[in-house]
Amino acid sequence: MQNTDTMAAAENSSSYIIDLSAVHHNIATIKKHLPTHTRLMMMVKADGYGTGAVTTTQFATDHGIDIAGVTHIDEAIVLRHAGIESDIFVLHATTPDIDKLLLHRVEVAVSNIAFLHALARAAHSANTVIKVHVHLDSGMTRLGASMEEAITIASEAHRLSDLQLEGLMTHFPSADDPTQDAFTRSQGKMLSQLVSELAGRGITVPWIHAANSAGALRFDFPFCNMVRLGIAAYGVLPSSKMKSTLPLKCALSLSAPIVGINYPSAGTTVSYSRQHVVRRDNARIGVIPLGYHDGIHRRYAGTNSVFIDGVPAPMVGAICMDYFMVDLTDHPQTSIGSRALIFGCDGSGSFISPETFAEQGGTIPHELMTCIGPRVPRIHIRNNKMS
Repeated sequence: MQNTDTMAAAENSSSYIIDLSAVHHNIATIKKHLPTHTRLMMMVKADGYGTGAVTTTQFATDHGIDIAGVTHIDEAIVLRHAGIESDIFVLHATTPDIDKLLLHRVEVAVSNIAFLHALARAAHSANTVIKVHVHLDSGMTRLGASMEEAITIASEAHRLSDLQLEGLMTHFPSADDPTQDAFTRSQGKMLSQLVSELAGRGITVPWIHAANSAGALRFDFPFCNMVRLGIAAYGVLPSSKMKSTLPLKCALSLSAPIVGINYPSAGTTVSYSRQHVVRRDNARIGVIPLGYHDGIHRRYAGTNSVFIDGVPAPMVGAICMDYFMVDLTDHPQTSIGSRALIFGCDGSGSFISPETFAEQGGTIPHELMTCIGPRVPRIHIRNNKMS
């Protein structure tokens, strides 16, 4: 026989807390670590890594960030419509985006000559100048131009009066992995060669950037004078392969209440596909209102635990669209409304880093963060108060 307790009066609400004081601390800590006068770009693509791009960008650009970075022009437009006037860099755009790029006064990466010429024509017609960053593909094999193409594009951008050659850039795919350091350094060497080649032609470029969070924490390329911070601004390391020597603070905590407790007998199965079988007659199975729509992907079942009152509770059974279940058999004091910590910290002193939770589920913290679904409330706090 199975009995069930369900949530009634207790609040049925998950919460994703973003501690802006911790973000400020991390920005300041990383800035102190970098050479003086290094420009800081914070990547706020994918809705600020899932934290809420508008609030995060407004705060960051008031607290040490010089320029915001996004992937698509529509992300930049959201920031502009929210009243954000700081510089914005767009990683990728195509010809149909050009009018929006000009209207919203953004900087843009360029990796082919045809797009560069289209930008110049549009800027000329609008009687304006647009800032461009030439993107060198040094080994990511995603976006970017070859060395020869990059030299041509940069030279042409320098020549055309309707364009301002604002930056040279590349991207590191494995700066977090010490076993790949030789490759990362070879990428830096390629970018340095591009800088030197252009200097030999009398072309000086204001901003040179390659380092993402891992690159900024682990490498020093003297010819670079800007970094693109992403996940490290939230106090999260890109992977378990790297260890930070800086005292970063985790700014993120995801929690949700227990909304139901089941008391199944031995042999009862839990959730879809009946993959988990209850082994004990005194079992307690808790229900938490987060599912794969909320970013708790099915792969976390059977590998991960949540923390309740400082004690881990294993995730059991297939994760549903809206719920997942945990084994509370060894949590006799847990009741309806008790909160489960998925990652981050809570009032009991429990802590599990986003990178640890992600690794246990076979993924990376970037995916974990950016997949937190839209119905999970983002709560921005500062000095332990609602921002």
